[in-house]
Amino acid sequence: MNYKKLITLLAINLVLLGKPCFAQRQVQDYTYQYEKYRTNYDEYTVAKNEFLKQKTLTSQKDALDKTKVIITQRAQTLRVYLMALKYSLNTTAGIANEDKIRLSANLDEEIGWLQNHIDDMTGMNNPTLTDLFEISSRLERKKNQYIILSHETVAHILIGRLRQLNQEYSATNSVLQPLVDKYKNSFIKNWYDQSVDMTFRCDQSITNALAIAEELKKANDENAASKSLVSIKNELGNGKQLLKDGVGYQQEILKELNKILPKASDKNASASGGNQ
Repeated sequence: MNYKKLITLLAINLVLLGKPCFAQRQVQDYTYQYEKYRTNYDEYTVAKNEFLKQKTLTSQKDALDKTKVIITQRAQTLRVYLMALKYSLNTTAGIANEDKIRLSANLDEEIGWLQNHIDDMTGMNNPTLTDLFEISSRLERKKNQYIILSHETVAHILIGRLRQLNQEYSATNSVLQPLVDKYKNSFIKNWYDQSVDMTFRCDQSITNALAIAEELKKANDENAASKSLVSIKNELGNGKQLLKDGVGYQQEILKELNKILPKASDKNASASGGNQ
């Protein structure tokens, strides 16, 4: 029953993505199921310890009941998490369409598998401990698969967000460019060049993150997948910092333009008055 670590890890991924990217219902559903899992796990632990200590039929039945509950709730918590992850995937701009389709299909497959797993558990009458551990082992064997799928999906969501930010940032540069070209101010031109450079450097961070995401997809275990996700977050953090620096250059450009534009307007007004 070492799935508690996985449930906690996936909860961290949810925090990493941030609640605003989920609909309120998804957040509430997951929070409810996660808290329910934690409560059920504590109850399962108590019942198991009581059975090991007392070895009575009553304690055995209670341990079996609590084991069935925790196995079912574990699957339900994972299912709701994957549903929330799919929602975030499908509503995040900037993700390559082929990645969105592939990951969404993979999530759907696992969501369906978990529902079948839940149905199998709830349909069992008076299961033995052997029955419970056998059906539990089916999910245990999928642990690494779920971690890799979760990490890969989170990675592409984060990459998509940064790509979208970079596109919006680049659009601001496009608006500034005609003004930079028009007034030919050396300070403004230098800041603009620096600002544009941030776009290209951010693109490189995104490219690096995508390359690591390909490695993550091929990961064989939790450690490799987690290591790749950390590397991706580092690359994207670097890219985000570049855009933050770039916004600083854009702000300097706007400050300088605000000094120039009134003077240019005054000159135009004077010229217009002189022609009357």
